[in-house]
Amino acid sequence: MNATTNTLKAGSVVRAPRFEAGESTGIRKGVVVDTFGDSGFLVWFYGVGNARQETRLVMKREVKQVATLEDLSERVLTRIVKGTDRDGISFPVGDRAYRLRSKMRQARGLRG
Repeated sequence: MNATTNTLKAGSVVRAPRFEAGESTGIRKGVVVDTFGDSGFLVWFYGVGNARQETRLVMKREVKQVATLEDLSERVLTRIVKGTDRDGISFPVGDRAYRLRSKMRQARGLRG
């Protein structure tokens, strides 16, 4: 386990294995939504579906941080905003992505 695994927080972009019915579907990018005690993280694999359906428990030893929300493009942030819940556990991530996307749009001269 490396040092970055201990400091992951909501909004960290990670690469981790995604399991469907006990079978690995491969290593995919996801966003940490929350921690799960000392053993792992709740990770949303944003390229597969919305946060309510695709949030999975991933053990700390399986996670590798690759970026933060600030490093993502406006297009990916838009997908994250659309896929997060307005009342669920993923709301803080979606809200942060929305604010970052709005800043990018304003920098380009568009409305938030």
